[in-house]
Amino acid sequence: MSNCIVFLCNCLHNGGAQRVLVSIANYMAEHGYEVHIVASFDNGSYPLHPSIQVRYIGEGQYWRFVRESRKEIKRLQPKAVIAFEYFF
Repeated sequence: MSNCIVFLCNCLHNGGAQRVLVSIANYMAEHGYEVHIVASFDNGSYPLHPSIQVRYIGEGQYWRFVRESRKEIKRLQPKAVIAFEYFF
């Protein structure tokens, strides 16, 4: 079974939910999990563990985000998918 975890989020800018997401993702990466983050747009300022892979889909493109997220989940076959925040 895969040790892959996928986080879905709107963005990674300064905020409480984003800080919690990055803290959990960093902890899991440090403990041997393969961590992926799929976000709508790139504006992150929190430091990520070097092994964490982030995919940015594009701001304001809800259906593209849904479609691309599904593709990533199918491709990675993660142990868990965790969604943070609201989407648009």
